[in-house]
Amino acid sequence: MGAAAAVPAGRPLRVFVAETLASAFADDPAFAALFPRDTARALTDWFDAVADVLTGCDLAHVGTHGPAVAVWTTGYCQDCVARLDDRLFEVLNRHAGPTGVELAAALAEAADAPEPEDWFLHWIGTPRGERRAGHGRRLLTRILRESGEAAAPLWTTTTNPGAVSLYTGLGMSVRAERAAVGRSDLTCWTLCSTPDRSLADT
Repeated sequence: MGAAAAVPAGRPLRVFVAETLASAFADDPAFAALFPRDTARALTDWFDAVADVLTGCDLAHVGTHGPAVAVWTTGYCQDCVARLDDRLFEVLNRHAGPTGVELAAALAEAADAPEPEDWFLHWIGTPRGERRAGHGRRLLTRILRESGEAAAPLWTTTTNPGAVSLYTGLGMSVRAERAAVGRSDLTCWTLCSTPDRSLADT
């Protein structure tokens, strides 16, 4: 994993990423639907799997700004995706059972997929007690600038309307807006940036 992150001294990157994102997504609509019981433990296991797999992937990157953390990939790694899917399937089975597995599949079907060479922002978040200070916005601005310099669109998906406002406010466009099958109360947005390809030549 490429790291452009300021990790507190003495804390392994994997632990820092997992703990921060578990806190940041504690009130996320999709995770609340997936894990209605013991949400905190389920999120800890979920993001521990994410950090464990992606720390071994050359195309995965982590960045921070203050307490905000983001994880993104600069291309498609079939091996890492397969290993991560297996780990997350285990977490879903353990904490949510068949209903959670079906809902996760419905959310995945509601999202548009990027091209293999495009960048994808998997997660960006700030712990609840440290929001409203612009940390996430500054971090996302940096990632968008880097993707623009690489002439690569940055994709992401979210079920959080507040996140949609953040993304569109920084120039990303909504490419799809669909309710998860069987859950009209749970909408999945797919967003994408249009990179300034002239930056790649500077």
